[in-house]
Parts: sequence; structure tokens; C-alpha cells
Amino acid sequence: MEGFKKILKRILFLPSFAIVLISVPAFAAVIDVLVKNMNGSLAYISYLAPAYALVILSLGFSGIVRSVHRWVESHPLMKRLLGAPLGRRYVKDVKFRAEVSLGIGFITNLLYITMKMASGIYYRSLWFVSLAIYYALAGSYAFSTALPQEIAGGQSSSGIGSAPLSAVWMCAADDEPRPRRHCDFYGEA
Repeated sequence: MEGFKKILKRILFLPSFAIVLISVPAFAAVIDVLVKNMNGSLAYISYLAPAYALVILSLGFSGIVRSVHRWVESHPLMKRLLGAPLGRRYVKDVKFRAEVSLGIGFITNLLYITMKMASGIYYRSLWFVSLAIYYALAGSYAFSTALPQEIAGGQSSSGIGSAPLSAVWMCAADDEPRPRRHCDFYGEA
């Protein structure tokens, strides 16, 4: 039984480089067979090769991720980034990274809204103006749900999300006719 486990482990748990070396040609072979509409034993082999590649890729995925992670950590640019206080905070602090990403998305959205509104005014196009208004509303909804509660005026600083503001947006976006009490997010009927 131990011999069988060793053989199985050797077949299924390959080094990261071997997994990539097997997977890429195997998937290319099955694409080639499908494009050329081939039949026969070569087609069956080319179907089995990607199946094996998918199994070893699935089993070895964590090893591949660890290898890439080690390579990134040992890279000179990463060492230089971690040497700077702001870079170290961005890499290590998940909340800070989320806030920076949220800010970049918010600025990008504002630039897009400004561009659409300016285009609408310049070309006298109601379509561009309506797109700017739509993106302003959609962006305000997206950012109100992802806004930290201490910024949004919530009592809890437990994490991300502004429940009352999100509930207002969900009620405004609700297109089904229901009684008014449906949109009461404080639970009063």
C-alpha cells in the first residue's frame, strides 16, 4: 500500500515548473483537436492529457501560489517597496489597501462622470448628460455600500458598509410596487 501511495504522489504532486510544462501543451493540444475536428486515438489522448493536467494543476495550485509568493517577496522591487513606510503599510494592511483601492476607483469614476458631463454640454447631447447622471447615481450607490462606517456616520467601526444608506438606495431602486413599509429599514411597520 505504501508503494502505491508513493507512485500516486509522484504522478499527481509534481513540482510547479513541471505542472506548467505539462499543462500548457496539453491545453493547446485539445484546442488544436477541437479546431481541426479530429477523431481517433490521437483525439482521445489529447482529451486525456488536459484532464490529467487539470488534476495536477488543481492539486498543485497551492504550491504554485506559494512559489509565486516566494518569488515576489524575494524580488528586489518588493524589498524596495517594503523598505518605504507607505509601501510596507500598503502591502501589509488589508484595510488600508482597500481604502486606497476605493479612493482610486472613486477618483476614476469622478473623472469619467466629468468627461461624460463635459461631452454632453459641449456636444449638447442629452445622452451624455444622462450617462453622467446615471454613473453618478450608480457610483454613489457603490461607494456608499463600500464606505467605512466611521466615515459614513455609522455608530459601529466594525468594518465596511453603511447599512442605512444602502437600504435607502435599495428602496429607491426597487421597481416592484409594494406597500411603503417594505422600505422601512428600521423595522417599524
